[in-house]
Amino acid sequence: MKAGMTRCLVTALLVCAMLGSAGAAKATVTFLVWGDTVRWQPILAGFAEKHPGLEVEMQSFGGNAASLQEALFVRTAAGTPPDLALTHLQTHAENVEYGLYADLTPFVERDRVDLYRFFPKGGVDAFLSNGRVTGIPSQLSTHLLWYNKTLLDADGMPYPSRDWRMTEELVVNARKLTRDIDGDGIIDQWGFGSVNMYTMAPLFWGTMMWTDDLRHSNLLNPKVREAYEWVHEIYHTRQIASPQRGEETAFKNGKLAMMGGIQAMFGRFSGLSWDWDVEVWPIAPAGPVTYGSAAGISMARGASHPEEAWTFLKYWMQPAVQEMAMTQGLSPAGLGALRDYFLKFDARAAHLDFTPDSFQNRRAILESFERTVVQPNPPGFADIQKLRNEHLIKIVTGESSPQVVLETLHPLLEAMLQEVWSRRR
Repeated sequence: MKAGMTRCLVTALLVCAMLGSAGAAKATVTFLVWGDTVRWQPILAGFAEKHPGLEVEMQSFGGNAASLQEALFVRTAAGTPPDLALTHLQTHAENVEYGLYADLTPFVERDRVDLYRFFPKGGVDAFLSNGRVTGIPSQLSTHLLWYNKTLLDADGMPYPSRDWRMTEELVVNARKLTRDIDGDGIIDQWGFGSVNMYTMAPLFWGTMMWTDDLRHSNLLNPKVREAYEWVHEIYHTRQIASPQRGEETAFKNGKLAMMGGIQAMFGRFSGLSWDWDVEVWPIAPAGPVTYGSAAGISMARGASHPEEAWTFLKYWMQPAVQEMAMTQGLSPAGLGALRDYFLKFDARAAHLDFTPDSFQNRRAILESFERTVVQPNPPGFADIQKLRNEHLIKIVTGESSPQVVLETLHPLLEAMLQEVWSRRR
């Protein structure tokens, strides 16, 4: 009896020792990203310091969301999905459709996490799929109105304001600023230009090029038609924007009074000799909204370490971590980090050469993030984007009217959407 009890005691001690050893081992969370991983290292180091029992192994696949998507498909098909993966609106809907992402809603509800306290509404909503959380924002862009203060001052023109309307004050003032300065019959100074306006116009009318379920073309919707009639108007009827485009170059050369572009553009204006500033995008027909794009972090379905992966996601949401990400050039979406960065911004500390009166209205960037709407893209977006751009650019160049372009593109887009949704891997 004693011998049996001794054997049981020894066995129990061995099991306890083994369990203790296993408990001491670090759990490794695998995280798939695209691009370099250098900027993430301080963030990962901070996580390891706060969570000694956990570590994050970052693996980079290619330079964009499409290359990471392929890696995610392969890993999932092989039964070895990562724990976390970067995601982007270009591929997110497709990955959700194929069941590649875990539903984070149970984690969010269990821990009573209010995502809207950490991120702008547009960033959170970008990763909701049928009301379920399928990603946490990691990056967010917002479209604003940049303007040449020196040029407007010289012409006695008012600066853009947050109360301007896109189809009224913007157009009227841009027309006054569009001029043939040397009298040779060629416009030398344009009043307005916007990067990729011909692709994002429907958003400002509260609609998309495809239906809400992303399965059908929406190009014959009257609101889409109205949006592209306006695009045609600014390039041809009113002639306030150059059909040759090249907006950023024209703005930097002092030949463009007002320009639509994302918040990150300010870094490209270093060295300009004249004053410039920024304002929220004018109020659109759909209201105070503006265009944005987003990237996020999703948990893979079948993740080996779901709780540990969720722990990292909660760490990522914290304002201090978002601020760290901002200093690393990751353009995070955290409200607190954005507020601290832009309100305390120092051009010299950022090694940027701005005139003293430039970039003063930085609060506009914070307001713009709150107005941002991020629209989802259907599966196969790379091919759809190529088809879309090939036809819509004709409205800008004046090669075809909006009606002809939309009626031509509609069946082509419909056929492509039907094809991509019929595929299953």
